[in-house]
Amino acid sequence: MAGRDDDLPFRVELWDDHDRHIEEVIALVSDFATAKSAFEEAVRCRLGRLITLRQKARVIQKSL
Repeated sequence: MAGRDDDLPFRVELWDDHDRHIEEVIALVSDFATAKSAFEEAVRCRLGRLITLRQKARVIQKSL
């Protein structure tokens, strides 16, 4: 059975070119280590784009 979004507190998000809207949720995971790895890979693959790593509403890290 798949978990609910509430059970997956960490998100990696790609923002649009104007940094106003989330363009894509790259990862939605339950543990920090996986979220951090997904964030680092997203930043590597999408140079120059704003990527955020969040735990619910709290921003943990930004790429720019």
